Parts: sequence; structure tokens; C-alpha cells
Amino acid sequence: MKRQVNLIIAGIGGQGINGFTRAVHALCEEKGWYCISAVYKGGAQRLGSVRAEMKLFSPECADVQFKSSQIIPGTLDILIALEQWESLRYLPYCNDKTHFVLDEFIEFPPGTKDRQHDITSPLDQLKKRKVNIHVEAFREQALFVDGHSKNTLRKMWNCAFSNLNINELYI
Repeated sequence: MKRQVNLIIAGIGGQGINGFTRAVHALCEEKGWYCISAVYKGGAQRLGSVRAEMKLFSPECADVQFKSSQIIPGTLDILIALEQWESLRYLPYCNDKTHFVLDEFIEFPPGTKDRQHDITSPLDQLKKRKVNIHVEAFREQALFVDGHSKNTLRKMWNCAFSNLNINELYI
């Protein structure tokens, strides 16, 4: 069955999104899937906004012309967010079938320490939209099991693809 998966991995600098994107390309090549992606880095190495836009195509899509990794608003299948505030940036890309996989990690928004907010929690904003949200302490699990947080994205990736029943893309 022909299948295309549009996904965004969102986070902040220092969380390994760029390296993980390279690992996904290697996985796709190994499994016969096609992958095109672009990584967009924020203004800082640490704590700047970072995202990877990816399009994955099943092996049956060999006749499809792959033109751009850019995700069209409203067509996102999966949003993996390592930091919850970052997930809110990508709501225009989502639809009512988008799978949200969020880490419990929240980095207090920079520059807002002394200001009052209308938004108290990014998760509250997502729940208002009645979307499919899966939240776990992925970072804490990686720290506990592996002794470091480098496997956080792998755990989140596997969760996202188990929700879509695409087992061949497990890392």
C-alpha cells in the first residue's frame, strides 16, 4: 500500500534533532523507504528553536516525484515535540488526525519570567483542540534506562509509529 507520512520533530537546541534526522535517513534507506527532510535551526546552539520537517514514503511510492520536504499546513501526520511550548508553533500544520507525541519536559519560555501569561500550560492549549495526544516522560525514561537522554527521540519515534502501526520504521 502506498503510504506517505508527513512529520515534524520540534525542540530546542541541544536535543539532538539534527543527528536523529540523519539516523532516520539511514533507517529509511535500510528499510526501502524514501525520506526527504530539512532541519531548521534557531538563533542559538542551546535553547533556540529547532525543527526537522520530514516526508517519508513507503517502498511502493517509487514512481512518486519527491520535490520538497516542506510540509503544507493542515497535512501533518505526526508531531514529535521534545519541548511542549515548541509544539504550539506547529499547530497550523496539524489537522484533526495528527498524532502528537510529547515529552513531559517544559522549558520555561525565555524572556517571560516577569510577565503574566494567558496560556498557563501548552498541554491545555492542545487539549482544547481535541487532538490525539500521547504524553510521557520520555526523557526521564531514557535517563533512567540508559543513563543519558540521547535515546529520548528514539523512544518518541517508536511511540509515534506504533500509533500508526508502521512497525518497519521502529528504531
